[in-house]
Amino acid sequence: MKKAILTVILLCFCTACVTTDKERTSAEGSAMGALLGAAAGALAAEISGNRDDMGKYALIGAAAGAVGGAMYGNHVANKKAEFAKTEDYLNACIESAQKVNLETKQYSRSLENDIKALEKEIKLLVTKYNTNQIQKAQLVNKQKMIQSKLKETKEKIEIAKNEINQQKKVFVNEKEQNKLVIEQMSYLKKQINELEGSVASLEGHTQSLASMNQRVTL
Repeated sequence: MKKAILTVILLCFCTACVTTDKERTSAEGSAMGALLGAAAGALAAEISGNRDDMGKYALIGAAAGAVGGAMYGNHVANKKAEFAKTEDYLNACIESAQKVNLETKQYSRSLENDIKALEKEIKLLVTKYNTNQIQKAQLVNKQKMIQSKLKETKEKIEIAKNEINQQKKVFVNEKEQNKLVIEQMSYLKKQINELEGSVASLEGHTQSLASMNQRVTL
């Protein structure tokens, strides 16, 4: 855990050293992403029952979060100056939100099917293990797969939440400054609401995965 904290401190130090606005935005995104990633990693270790590896999980989360944070530091929402018209800027923001929305929904639907299949597999595996028909290794392998899926899902949630936060900032700023883009603002709000619904679904799926993980923990 100390290594993860050191990673965040170093990133924050680097943020203070950059000179241009673009560099600062990216660095700040990395630092915040590392912080959130470390927290998510530690939480994943807690959920999976690997408390002894919490520091390792936090460090991995910090590294992944730093990369994700840098990516969102360069998000289209931070580049309004590059667009000649507000309408073009909002269209780019809407396109970004649509893309993440579509990917999140598709992943959620696929994950829902995976969870249904996993539920049946785990029930059968646990029954066989309890009646000495299979070895412990088979349950361990299944647990690793569940943990991998849980980690992947949490990463998808973070991407969607980052997108929501970015687009909410756009919505608030443009709502205050522009009264002539009502249709676009309405559509952007719709995308934000749908993304929030998708995140809620994914968070429900993580609970199901965490529950399955506990059932195969020996």
